[in-house]
Amino acid sequence: MSQPYEGDSTAVNPAGLTGRNTAAAGGNGIGVLGTSVNGEAIHGETNSTAFAAIAGIELNAASNIAAVYGEQRGKGPGVFGTSQGYEGVHGETTSNTAAAVGAINKGTGGAAFYGISQGGEGVHGETSSTTFAAVAGYELNAASNIAAVYGEQRGNGPGVFGLAKGNGAGVFGTSQGYEGVHGETTSNTAAAVGAINKGTGGAAFYGISQGGEGVHGETSSATAAGVAGFALNANGTGAGVYGESRGQGPAGFFKGNVVVTGDVLLVNADCAEEFEVTGADASPGTVMALGPSGALVPSEEAYSKKVVGIVSGAGGFKPAIILDRQGPALGRAPIALIGKVGVKVDAQYGSVEPGDLLTSSPTPGHAMKVTDARRAFGSVIGKALGTVTSGQSIVTALVVRQ
Repeated sequence: MSQPYEGDSTAVNPAGLTGRNTAAAGGNGIGVLGTSVNGEAIHGETNSTAFAAIAGIELNAASNIAAVYGEQRGKGPGVFGTSQGYEGVHGETTSNTAAAVGAINKGTGGAAFYGISQGGEGVHGETSSTTFAAVAGYELNAASNIAAVYGEQRGNGPGVFGLAKGNGAGVFGTSQGYEGVHGETTSNTAAAVGAINKGTGGAAFYGISQGGEGVHGETSSATAAGVAGFALNANGTGAGVYGESRGQGPAGFFKGNVVVTGDVLLVNADCAEEFEVTGADASPGTVMALGPSGALVPSEEAYSKKVVGIVSGAGGFKPAIILDRQGPALGRAPIALIGKVGVKVDAQYGSVEPGDLLTSSPTPGHAMKVTDARRAFGSVIGKALGTVTSGQSIVTALVVRQ
């Protein structure tokens, strides 16, 4: 039996054993070939703290071939690495496009990268980039409906957990044609997507849409609401559901019946109803009367039997309820029916004191104090709650019909 090759070296740089293939350019000969029936074909050991037991270096700068290549023609791994205190396989690169460790599965079903850990993360990613994620998944098949990143929890923890220790999102999802983040559950108590804010002021869930609802809820339940809000603080003053409109639309819109089991608190003053109006002045506080066409016009007659009421909204009093409202439209004005209202008063016909009855006056759109009780029947529009001693002013009045 032939003796194996053996090489020793005490030098710093030269190898103990070297194999070279000096075939002409274009040749494919092997520098060192090792074969074994039962052991490693090539085995390397080192006590160095800086160098690998076996190293492969590709010197051709134009090459895209691996420096170390492993091929398994059975069922084991192509490359296997194990370590007592560090990564089993470690890769580094200075490339701006390629990964430090790349995995490609050319089959039809297996994973390109598979990570298992007994006590830590199965897959762990870190990055110092300001634009890229530590772990990213891309589904490249345009016809696919499978998630780019999939998490499955077979215990009691979350399927996917994201933690952002800065100002970024813990979990961020974006989609061109479907939900950015999609959640499903078969639980009878838990939500498909849950959000918890452990701070003291931010929202648990924040929805923004350029063209649709910010938050949209639907249910097929016979008893549960499509969207529900609960204020759990027994001492709190915040609303269970809050709506605010910063445009011209309503803060809340209900199509169907509304059931209220508690009080309805209206912070504004009067109950009004919209009427058609004509004339140059139908501003808040104006006294209005029936015109020839049936539309309202500013009153111009003392003790007019055609007087209808006062345009709501003057003197800091806004209508709490407006009946027959048809949206923002020209030619309509809210007339106060009950409650407090600001009214234009002309005191040249008599100074006004609290408790005085008010009626129409000859001054267009202005009220005056009732001084003739016989003529006042059917023309009283309110009772003064304030004082006007001279000139024209707006006084608070309580709407009264007589």
